[in-house]
Amino acid sequence: MPREILVAFGREVKLVPGRANMRPTSMIVRRRGDSYTLSYGRRVSFESMKSFLNSERVKRFFERTEEKAQKNAGAGKRGIMYGGKEFIYFGRTYPVRRVTSEKLSLRVTDSEAVLSCPDSFTDEEVTAYLKERLRAALKDFIDARLPVWENATGLKTSRYIITTVKSYWGKMFADTRVMRISDKAVQKSAECIDYLLVHELVHIRHNGHGRAFRQALAKIMPDWKDREKKLKSY
Repeated sequence: MPREILVAFGREVKLVPGRANMRPTSMIVRRRGDSYTLSYGRRVSFESMKSFLNSERVKRFFERTEEKAQKNAGAGKRGIMYGGKEFIYFGRTYPVRRVTSEKLSLRVTDSEAVLSCPDSFTDEEVTAYLKERLRAALKDFIDARLPVWENATGLKTSRYIITTVKSYWGKMFADTRVMRISDKAVQKSAECIDYLLVHELVHIRHNGHGRAFRQALAKIMPDWKDREKKLKSY
């Protein structure tokens, strides 16, 4: 490749060879932080890259992504990942700061999440890695807290499963005593996740959410209504 950088509409774009499974004639422009990259297939010529980067389509992409970045700056958007910039971890929102490193790691401080990763990591790869780490953190929490609540309630699961689902926070299959917990629960505070675990445990003995269920829940966790409200709030 004659050059590693091209300039298009006043923006420098770093040229990055695509992965082996990328279509040979494909080209993909991405924004990473304040810079741009162009991934290209093995059959793409240098002239084709220049032509593509100077097209109206790419110009509109530059304008849209920069406008979006300005709107999102300090806007307090919430989510596990939002444009590779932040995620929610046990009830708190952390900005994500990327640090270039060959070793992949995530360190959460009181004020931010520091992600160490190779410079070649795409936003999609960052999102996938953070979700993996969040799921692992949720598993560690449940492993520590579920036995506590099983002892408190006298009710035990056969096992639990962390699943990717948006339609519910948790579900108990009373016949098999298998508990399913949505991975989105990691966004909530520890008191909310504790409530979720107790709620599902009580379902082993009480089907539905009738009076007997509520009384059993209140006996174990008197403030369950406040916790439930927090769990369901966004």
